[in-house]
Amino acid sequence: MARIFKPTFRGRRSPQWWGEYFDPDSGKRMRVSLRTSDRSAAELLLGELQRKQARTAVGLTDRYEAHKNRPLREHLADWRNGLLAKGRTRQHADLSHNRAARLLDGCSFKRWADLSPSRVTEFLGELRRDGLSAASVNYHAVAVKGFLNWLVRDGRAPENPLLCLSALDVKTDRRHDRRTLTADESARLLKAAESGPQSFDMAGADRAMLYRLALETGLRANELRSLTWRSFDLDADTPTVTVEAAYAKNRRRDAIPLREDTADAIAAWRGPVEALDLSGAVFPNLTRNTADMIRADLRTAKARWIRETRDRTQRRKRRDDDCLAIRDGSGRVADFHALRHTFISSLARGGVHPKIAQQLARHSTITLTMDRYTHTVLPDLASALAVLPAFGGKPEQQRQRATGTDGKAHAARMPNAGQKRSIHRVSGAAREGRDGQAAKPESARFSRRKQRISRDGRGSRKQAAVGFEPTNNGFAIRPLGPLGYAAAVRAVLFWPLGNIQSCRSADRRGAS
Repeated sequence: MARIFKPTFRGRRSPQWWGEYFDPDSGKRMRVSLRTSDRSAAELLLGELQRKQARTAVGLTDRYEAHKNRPLREHLADWRNGLLAKGRTRQHADLSHNRAARLLDGCSFKRWADLSPSRVTEFLGELRRDGLSAASVNYHAVAVKGFLNWLVRDGRAPENPLLCLSALDVKTDRRHDRRTLTADESARLLKAAESGPQSFDMAGADRAMLYRLALETGLRANELRSLTWRSFDLDADTPTVTVEAAYAKNRRRDAIPLREDTADAIAAWRGPVEALDLSGAVFPNLTRNTADMIRADLRTAKARWIRETRDRTQRRKRRDDDCLAIRDGSGRVADFHALRHTFISSLARGGVHPKIAQQLARHSTITLTMDRYTHTVLPDLASALAVLPAFGGKPEQQRQRATGTDGKAHAARMPNAGQKRSIHRVSGAAREGRDGQAAKPESARFSRRKQRISRDGRGSRKQAAVGFEPTNNGFAIRPLGPLGYAAAVRAVLFWPLGNIQSCRSADRRGAS
């Protein structure tokens, strides 16, 4: 029989209620603290314990209950270990763990029951007000959602309560847009690095080869850092460099083709194979501060470009120019990852098929390749506008341009041009022959037009051929001689009589 009571400890009665019930599994009476001073609440809690015991006895237990009662911090540590076990780098595992931990601690989430989407939304808003960018806020949300998804897949939770969270629009708060380097900027960067002194624990030739590989393969900094001499196959028909799955972002082992001149340059830079440890790193001293390293070489390259001219005005212009600038006028920055942007954008600008560009970039979707990494520049956009019609011209000019009949000789090719004026002139000449009256003097423009018209042997006036238009007899205005005018007058005078006779004939046919 279950009961509630207040025990006495050291002569003092406890202010909280306790419960006592029989456990059939152990065959003993169990005592538990109900942690409440309210009698009604204590009775409800004791009843819930009895119902839970009855469900357990018949196998109706909640398999997630034990995991729900564990602190979320313990689950978070297991998630980090799981990322490392799957082959993720320690840097990625630590970064994801720290982001999720920051959100859980900021929202005061201790156990599963504390999770609340509205509280997460409020905390993300606080991060935005504290100055964090939209992209960084999204990274925190992605980390904690990935952690909860892992709990569901591992059988520790029934569902992810934060699936309803939506990402912020990063386009409205871009703080680190990368720019692409032009071909001239890339060449000057390589030259400045190759001829420069040792910097960031790397010789100038090593830095130049590092930049060249990034520009021609699109490899990321961590992928370049993982390369060994065994990764290169320079003697094959198609030279390649292989990135192992453990270091690739897409977690695939990819063989990336190399240009033949690049393969020859790598072979010359590497030296004899016999003197190398094939398992050794190609860039053993590659620092983590790759952005600082490339910016130092960009500053050197720009200083040399400015010193190429002795004109003070030109020097001031070059100093303010975006060429070799770490941050251009639009606020876009040039860092080491900008070399990958340059690689993919150069493929798109060169007319490479988008599917091939996606494969070379090793992206999961073509949308990522075309939207994020393909940068358009103003000359490309301006050349695309050449296909538009000239909306500022006159309607007649637009029609002529659409049919391909525009040009300097267009007026001569279009036979209807000036037709109304020709009719008046011919009518004036006919009146002169009929009435004996002097016709009005022709203008100089009409005289020039008349000179372009010749008469053939049959007496018809033929328009002269201009450009690609053939000679045409049908559009020229033919004069009416005396017989022609007489026939026209006779047709006009006798038309009523002919019409009456036609009507009588129709009446006779109807009567019959």
